Amino acid sequence: MSTLEDIRQTFFQECEELLESLDDGLELLRDGLDEGQPVDSEAVNAVFRSVHSIKGGAAAFGLEQLVRFAHRFETTLDDLRALRLVLSFDILEVCLRAADQLAELVSAGREGRTLAEDAGAQTIAKLISLSGGGDVPPADGGEVEEGLNTYAPMPLNFDPSPMLECDSDNKSLFKISFAAQPKLFMNGHDPVHLFRELSELGDLSVESDLSRVPYLDNIRYDDCSLQWVLTLLTTEAEAALWEVFDFVVDLCTVEIQKIVQDGEPSIHIGGCTATAISAENVSTVTEGPSVPLAAEVASYSNTQSSNAEHVAKAAPIAAKATVRVDLDHVDRLINVVGELVINQAVLTQCITAADIPMTAALSSSLDEFMSLAREIQEGVMSIRAQSVKPLFQRMARIAREAADLAGKNVRFETDGEATEVDKTVMKDSSTH
Repeated sequence: MSTLEDIRQTFFQECEELLESLDDGLELLRDGLDEGQPVDSEAVNAVFRSVHSIKGGAAAFGLEQLVRFAHRFETTLDDLRALRLVLSFDILEVCLRAADQLAELVSAGREGRTLAEDAGAQTIAKLISLSGGGDVPPADGGEVEEGLNTYAPMPLNFDPSPMLECDSDNKSLFKISFAAQPKLFMNGHDPVHLFRELSELGDLSVESDLSRVPYLDNIRYDDCSLQWVLTLLTTEAEAALWEVFDFVVDLCTVEIQKIVQDGEPSIHIGGCTATAISAENVSTVTEGPSVPLAAEVASYSNTQSSNAEHVAKAAPIAAKATVRVDLDHVDRLINVVGELVINQAVLTQCITAADIPMTAALSSSLDEFMSLAREIQEGVMSIRAQSVKPLFQRMARIAREAADLAGKNVRFETDGEATEVDKTVMKDSSTH
């Protein structure tokens, strides 16, 4: 299997987890509606991130059908995040249908299939109506969306004064510095797609930084000397900007500065934070000479030491770490542990057959050996165990499709979905 195929398989494995997270988030939102609770913004953000991550990975592998649908779904979810839409049972039902269609597109992409042009058309129409129209990606075989495969240079001159008058709309102004590393292009990425995705978050202006571009005789084909400075006016939080660079964060250098009129915004470089510029100095940033970033960060080193404890407390709880292991490796480990358990039993029998006096120390050591061997065996066997939850999530989709055909309102509920069984038991035939 080639390296690219390995990455592709890893992407689809991640899609399974993201789809599960998507279903969990939608179910959590429905539970909140049932109980009359306020909309859980964290659940909405989690649902949005799941769809956004699937779209980003699909774009890297050229899964155009999946990208177009995910983009439409993502737009509706973004309206929910920005409170342009108020969550209701009808909207949630459309989102559930969209999640089902997204799962079907992921499955088709994994198997190399292309769905019919009208697949999911009804769901897309409902998503468009919720968002009040907007840009509608074409179906396969239709006219290509204007601007999708063409690139026109964006304005180089930027006047920040109109943007700074928009504080009443709760908009924030960000300055983004972007420099691509050679491996960014080697992995099939294009900065234009990243900039286009940023433009969907608000009003974007792009400037090209030519300061590092050498003379023609010294230009290297494998080195991108061009850099970009982007200015974005958006209602989104800074985290939404970082999500755009999720898949390329190790392949480029990105700096994000938030510019506000009051207070002291921050500059984020990796895990470091420093005080940023104020609004009255915007002209210096966009037109005047640049200040070395290292010097600026150093001038605020004392501020950072005093804020370190606050930043640590504000950091979100890290997700539970997991690692993917090939089943062949797990099977081999299970076989070795099985042999260990057998050898432990043989050793006990040999000691008994040899009439070796069973002292307290020997008996204690054998018992401890047996206990450890059994514990290792159970631990290794649990690696193959999987929750039956994904299986029943697929059944929920079948129930929704049947409800549509019958014209009934159906809610699929499960009990004991945390039960774990061996991976070999998880077969689709169980749905029959």
